[in-house]
Amino acid sequence: MEIKRYNKYLDPRYLSKIRKFSLRVKEIVEGFISGLHKSSRFGINVEFRDHRAYNQGDDLKYIDWRLYAKTDRYYIKRFNEESNLNLNIFLDTSSSMKFKYSGTLSKMEYSKYITGSLLYLSVIQNDYAGLTLFSNRISKTFTPSKRLVYINNVLNELEKVKPAGISEFKKTFIYLSEKIKKKSLVIIISDFLHPVEKIIEGVKFVKSKKNDVILFVINDKVELDFAFKDNIKFIDMEMNDTLTLNPLSIKEEYLNSITAHYKTLENFAKRSDIDIHYFDTTVNFEEILYNYLLKRSKYV
Repeated sequence: MEIKRYNKYLDPRYLSKIRKFSLRVKEIVEGFISGLHKSSRFGINVEFRDHRAYNQGDDLKYIDWRLYAKTDRYYIKRFNEESNLNLNIFLDTSSSMKFKYSGTLSKMEYSKYITGSLLYLSVIQNDYAGLTLFSNRISKTFTPSKRLVYINNVLNELEKVKPAGISEFKKTFIYLSEKIKKKSLVIIISDFLHPVEKIIEGVKFVKSKKNDVILFVINDKVELDFAFKDNIKFIDMEMNDTLTLNPLSIKEEYLNSITAHYKTLENFAKRSDIDIHYFDTTVNFEEILYNYLLKRSKYV
């Protein structure tokens, strides 16, 4: 069977750099198969954890005979089992993600590169990786897999995706949370330009299922500094409403509003033990993601 060359979202130069790091989860994850992530289950592995008193019926091969010689009591050795991680990426494909002004890539294209890197990184460390595309509906779901060729198939499909529709976080995330059958690392990639209360309600539900959650916020620089000078026509990319005005007349109000929006999201994330990380489409995504993975790899 012929395998297509990996597409543009998998840059070999960059991938050789990020593969050194693991997406370590902060919370203990469940699983049975040996991998890179610690499990709450007790298994038979190379890393000793502790002892417990012997109970009738325990397998005798796990008795610590050296400790018995010292104490004249039976103790069972316990070990940390290693398990595979399930990575689930929720990628916002609503119309606002096609915005491009300051950078060379739209927010959607930028997000696709991040998605490709994360899928690749997860699979090369023998973890399962899946992807869901959402706006006001779920347009596509790719079941988690740990096969490298799977990534190329997913990204070939992702390359065809055109942003459309409006954002819907609450209903979408409640539904998706019910579909995740084991604790997972869930990375949500979006501009999060939606009523913040609805975002929080949706993300809360994902977190309540004991998943480890990361929010990747994607912005064009101009969305944060509002560096417009002349009269300009603003178009709501999701509702298609238009408004022509002098940006200087609303700049202060806009900046206060956008700052408060993301501050509310940050405060919620901090209270909920959720990572939140910002990406500016004018900055090479490799630099931002690499530095984040470096920090993340220190979690045990």
